Amino acid sequence: MRGSRFKGFLLLVSAMMFISYLPMPYAYYTILEIMGTIAWILIAFTEYKSGGLSVWFIVAICGTMLINSIIETPFTQSIGMFINVFMGIAMAYYASSRLRIRQFKNLFKW
Repeated sequence: MRGSRFKGFLLLVSAMMFISYLPMPYAYYTILEIMGTIAWILIAFTEYKSGGLSVWFIVAICGTMLINSIIETPFTQSIGMFINVFMGIAMAYYASSRLRIRQFKNLFKW
């Protein structure tokens, strides 16, 4: 049950990243930054707990740094849109093929 919610959340955020290519109000991009940062942090935490350092852990850390609003990136709007679409593809791929329910069950075991 929880794994499917996590997968649904990741697919929702990746759909929001695809929609961000359209002209939207500023509040949409702010919500996308917050939800995207949370999603990438959850992916990084899931990957770290399931096997330590992996390619997806590094991708998640890079995704967190690119989408979060604390560190401003010197990209133009067109490059930022391309990065959002690329991160949406990566997140959708992770959610559809890489995420396993057993990984999520082991997420909160210390």
